[in-house]
Amino acid sequence: MNDHIVIGSCPVNEDLVYLDTSDPQNYADMAKQCQRYIDCLRRVFGPEPTGARLVTMSFPHEFGQYCEVACKFDSNNEEAYDHALLMERNSPLTWDEPAREGVKEPVKAKPGKLLGPDDVGMSKSDLEAMMKQAVYDGVIETFCRKCGNYKEIEGDCDDAWCESCEDSTKFYNPLIEMGAI
Repeated sequence: MNDHIVIGSCPVNEDLVYLDTSDPQNYADMAKQCQRYIDCLRRVFGPEPTGARLVTMSFPHEFGQYCEVACKFDSNNEEAYDHALLMERNSPLTWDEPAREGVKEPVKAKPGKLLGPDDVGMSKSDLEAMMKQAVYDGVIETFCRKCGNYKEIEGDCDDAWCESCEDSTKFYNPLIEMGAI
């Protein structure tokens, strides 16, 4: 079973991009801040273990949509759950130097894994879960190649509307790239 723990939009002692419906660029700025935070968390805590994944999630608010970083995890996987809790309870108070400078340093994938965003690996069990999701639900959860925003798309496509980019764009679909679909 899948669950998630919300970590936040940025380190608590840093300036937050607040919801502003009068600015059409606002949601994209929030999503970029969340991606910057994901990159920072990966540098601080290392890549997520099998069964855990950092994502940008969108939430409704009476004044519009806002987004925050969450760690989605397989609730049957103790290591994934522990990693999510570790990040939530010990999240950095300030940006690390690469995040402060806006430099994106990719996390190195573990050997024997397929590559995803920023070279964070996808395990065989995660890939199998994605295939089951595509077969049983008709959708997979994947990310936009432009901005890294996660969303559910049909399992047999790699082109969809991205709310963060506000454009039709390419999404990562390992099932297509491997020739499984």
